[in-house]
Amino acid sequence: MSFALVVAAVVAAGPAAPAAGTYDTEGAWGHLELKKGRFKIDALGGNAHTCGLEGVWKGATGFTDGDDVKCELKFVAKPEGAVEIVPVTEDACRNYCGVRATFDGTYFPPLPGCTSAEVKKVRASFKTQFDAKKYAEALATLEPMFSKCEKRLDRFDQQWVRNDLAITAHHAGDDAQCLKW
Repeated sequence: MSFALVVAAVVAAGPAAPAAGTYDTEGAWGHLELKKGRFKIDALGGNAHTCGLEGVWKGATGFTDGDDVKCELKFVAKPEGAVEIVPVTEDACRNYCGVRATFDGTYFPPLPGCTSAEVKKVRASFKTQFDAKKYAEALATLEPMFSKCEKRLDRFDQQWVRNDLAITAHHAGDDAQCLKW
C-alpha cells in the first residue's frame, strides 16, 4: 500500500479513541472518567464556577444525554495515554459550565503514587511522623511525593503541602529549606 493511501485511511478513520479509565488535568482542575460507553467530566474554573457533564461515549465521540441541548465532544488520544477533550458544539457545551469555567483541554492518566488515595496515605504517614517530632523522617516522606505529584495536585493541595514542608523544615532546623517552600 502506498504512503498516500495509508495517510488517507488514517485521516478517514478520524482521531484515535482513548482508553477507558480516569484522567486528570495538570493542576487537577478537571477530572474525566471514561467507562462502559459512558463519560463524566467535572471541572473547576479559576473563579470556583464549575462544569459538569456526562453522557454516551463511543470511540472518539461523546454526547451529553438528558437535556434538550446536546453537547458533542471529541476525545482525542494523545501520546503517553493522555486524552484531549475538544467541544464540537461549543455553544451547546457552554450550557454545562458556569461563568469562566471550561472543561476542554488535555487530561492525563494518573501517575503512580499520585492518586487521591495514595496522596492521602502519604500525608497521613507524614502527619504521624510530624506529630511524633520526627521531622527528618516527615520531610523524607512528604517531599518525594510532592516532587513527583505537584503538577497533578490542585492549587489548594499544593499550598497545603508546601506549608507542611516549610514548617517541618523549620522544626528540623533548616530555615533555608523552609524559605524554599
